[in-house]
Amino acid sequence: MVRIRSRTVVHDDSPGAAIRWEVAPVDEPGVVELLIFAVGEDGDRVDQVVQRYRDDSSAVLLVARSGQDPVAVLGFTVTPDQVTMLHIATAPHARRSGIATALLAELRRQTDRKLPIVAETDHDAVGFYRASGFAITPLGEKYPGVERFQAIWHSAIGDHNSI
Repeated sequence: MVRIRSRTVVHDDSPGAAIRWEVAPVDEPGVVELLIFAVGEDGDRVDQVVQRYRDDSSAVLLVARSGQDPVAVLGFTVTPDQVTMLHIATAPHARRSGIATALLAELRRQTDRKLPIVAETDHDAVGFYRASGFAITPLGEKYPGVERFQAIWHSAIGDHNSI
């Protein structure tokens, strides 16, 4: 089990805005709403994701808060071989402010830096991962009409200034 420490930081891109990082349960107010931005509005898919975070003790939700409001979430698991990002999402009003990048940095700070971070993503998010120092590999069309990509961050190749 990964132990994440809660921290409060001043987020550089929002002068004076204190952002607090903490592990939160999926049922906490605002968390499911953020996950919907990552998985879409399909009720069955949302239910599957929520159930995983309820049932799988290895699935952790790292939440960024501004005041009491969750503004971003990053779901992940840690195995002896890698950190797997399950979901990442930012509230619409907080996008393009660097909070998701800061969440990645917090994940890296609180997990073993020797482990690669692995994620699967769609075309829309490839630029974010690439800008964060991830190597991108096309996986092809895993679902009809949807191209997927694998993103991997290794401490040896990652841009340490990015995350």
